[in-house]
Amino acid sequence: MRKTKIFISLMTVLAVTFSTFCYTYGVEKVPKEFELTKSQMTLLKQESIPTEEIDSLCRQIDAYHPTEEQVNNYIADLIAEKDDVAGVAAEPIEYERTPSGDIITEYGVIPNQDLAAKWKPTKTALKSVSSLSNIADINDQSGVYYVVTSTSGHNEISAYATLPTLSNVASVDRPYQMLGMAASNGADSMYGDIGLVYFPDIKKWKGFYNVYESDLPPDERRGRYDINFSGSNSLYFHLAINTSKAVLTIRDASSWSQVCKIQYDFYTNCVPSNYSTVQLAKQITIAQAKAYTSDPLNYYTGTKMRNAKFSQTYLYTTANMRGFTPRYCYTAYRKGPTQAAYQKVTATFNAWTDETVTISFN
Repeated sequence: MRKTKIFISLMTVLAVTFSTFCYTYGVEKVPKEFELTKSQMTLLKQESIPTEEIDSLCRQIDAYHPTEEQVNNYIADLIAEKDDVAGVAAEPIEYERTPSGDIITEYGVIPNQDLAAKWKPTKTALKSVSSLSNIADINDQSGVYYVVTSTSGHNEISAYATLPTLSNVASVDRPYQMLGMAASNGADSMYGDIGLVYFPDIKKWKGFYNVYESDLPPDERRGRYDINFSGSNSLYFHLAINTSKAVLTIRDASSWSQVCKIQYDFYTNCVPSNYSTVQLAKQITIAQAKAYTSDPLNYYTGTKMRNAKFSQTYLYTTANMRGFTPRYCYTAYRKGPTQAAYQKVTATFNAWTDETVTISFN
């Protein structure tokens, strides 16, 4: 396989000590302990990896101080994808729907969620949110949610993630661990979810996206729910937005080898070039499929979703990276149709870099 050959070649190149140099925007920075080596940079340039991708890797190295092996694996994946992009830029599928508007996929029904309710468009770059709010919305019976959204102006988010321990997952329930995104640019706008959803009928997680853009009628979405995920429960999430696409890369937390990649290409000019309106989010939820829209949420199905985690969360601009602290949080809440429903969500957190969330429908 080409990836294997690339990795061997990369290890040969890296006979040079792993230290010293990172190049951002074509300029050599002051040497640091954890940065790309000159050899790594030469390989990336030889393989015509875009500067945007290299800059992003440099900022992630600054944030997490990965090992040499982790960076090697990351670079090998970047190079291998030049030759094999199957399943990355996944075109949306026109799914059939139930009378309630839920989406019928080959693995099971996906609940029709109100994406718009999660987003309050803003150009607020700084705020101070350090506590978790509670929202009861009787008009939204789709599920219960833990959501943390950023202020505007960030175009990347990353975090280590631990998938939850699941038990007794009812056939109508869909556990999610995912990220979110929203942006506007003049008359164009978008918001959506991107991440992993669990299908109890096949007992597997699948990569997905569910996105609204302003060229669509208000009740329509572009979606895909069949993207292969080959990872364990210990992961690293990285979502990057540019003016043409959103790309979520999920890596093994230990090796940084890619285990899932989800790409959504925008249909409108919804993201401004300075990213001033872009907001990002972390979300842990259980949504529920129902026969009819009017059916109430059943939060006594027995489904248990224990200890879903995000940790070491960073936000990025094109110039730097920063921890996801209260200063950069726009909203943080748990939500359900009633108080009794949202109380099924319990969360402990270090605002807002780390959280552990359990949802128990019992």
